[in-house]
Amino acid sequence: MYHLLGHLFRDRVDTPINTWWTFLRQTLSPDHSCRDAVHRRYAWRVSHAKRKTHSNATLYFEAGERLPQKAAGELTIHNEKKYQQHAAARWHWNGHGV
Repeated sequence: MYHLLGHLFRDRVDTPINTWWTFLRQTLSPDHSCRDAVHRRYAWRVSHAKRKTHSNATLYFEAGERLPQKAAGELTIHNEKKYQQHAAARWHWNGHGV
């Protein structure tokens, strides 16, 4: 078990962060399907020598259902702040992150 932004989760390969990133990639993908998102995540893990996970879209969907909305929102804000800090100056508008 581990804490993430005040929430308690079981320690798994498919962490809430992995589920959140897969969802984000799914929404930005031209395909938008769960199946495509899961296959892309599987391919990324294999190409980066990470532990293989399932390639079952149903399991990904169920993991997303278990992710509390509050945690998903907090992950979004947390990552936005993290990436704003490291964004190149050319990505800022009048010195502000957008």
